[in-house]
Amino acid sequence: MKNYSVAAMNPDVYLCALYEEFPAELLDVIIRLTAGKRCPPLTPGDICDAPDRVGVTEFASRTRARLV
Repeated sequence: MKNYSVAAMNPDVYLCALYEEFPAELLDVIIRLTAGKRCPPLTPGDICDAPDRVGVTEFASRTRARLV
């Protein structure tokens, strides 16, 4: 039987791990999301506030520090 090394983790840990592995790509996605929002317009800070409101605080803090 093959071992796929699957692990369960909370969203904050998962997103922080993605951020550590792909920081430039993740920040680029946030910037592209804000560029595409017109009604209502959003800033990168607005995008960083959304995870913070649902308890993904460490990821929000890390991305906000780089974008704002």
